[in-house]
Amino acid sequence: MTNGERIKYLREKNGLTQKDIATRLGVESAAISKYELDMREPNIEAIKKLATIFNVSIDYLLGRTPDVFVNESDRGTLDISIIQKKYNHLKSKIDNVKDSYKNENSIIIAINELCCGVGKTTYGESKSNVNISILEIDNIFNDFENSEDPKPQILMQINNLENSIIIVEIDSFDDEELPINAIDRVALYTAKLAKKYNVLGLAMLIDKDENCKIIDAIYQKNNDSYYTQLHLPKTVLTTGEYIDIMSRL
Repeated sequence: MTNGERIKYLREKNGLTQKDIATRLGVESAAISKYELDMREPNIEAIKKLATIFNVSIDYLLGRTPDVFVNESDRGTLDISIIQKKYNHLKSKIDNVKDSYKNENSIIIAINELCCGVGKTTYGESKSNVNISILEIDNIFNDFENSEDPKPQILMQINNLENSIIIVEIDSFDDEELPINAIDRVALYTAKLAKKYNVLGLAMLIDKDENCKIIDAIYQKNNDSYYTQLHLPKTVLTTGEYIDIMSRL
């Protein structure tokens, strides 16, 4: 997320127009438009005022740290039946649905991007699973409460946050047609694993050029019926930064 995108996001989130912001900064509306299009950088006084208006840190406006934005509109409950209907529809259109889908290369790229390693690390214990099990997903849909815990493509048990995990599901670049995408897998797995843990679920896209970006991020506390949609930068942060975000939720 660029500085301009942050300003636009925060302005819209707070229900303000470009004219509202311009009036508070003592500038023309055209200046705010240029800020949001990254055609002009606000000066330090404008940055201070923007941070006050939006109630965020100056570091966030300068792109030095992600802030977490949570309000009631970001909270929701997961309707598994909606994901299941989409899953069944896509499954019916695929000629040959396999029991599992494998892409080891995507796991390696994601782990390198997150800098979390596999096994015991300074952050905690990390596990990887190269298979996406359709049988496992079917079992969760058929009996959500009593089915076994899913095995996400990446799962990290965090050392310094009690009972907290990060999971990552990846949209692969292998062009295999799956009946359930990374965003829906993250939502389903997060809801299930939140029966035991505080879960940060990340859906990551890896394109054919091996570029990575975050396409969805949700957080659900242990035994909470609500998940929170997080508005995080699309660029992939390090594991340490995601742990810092979780510590503030």
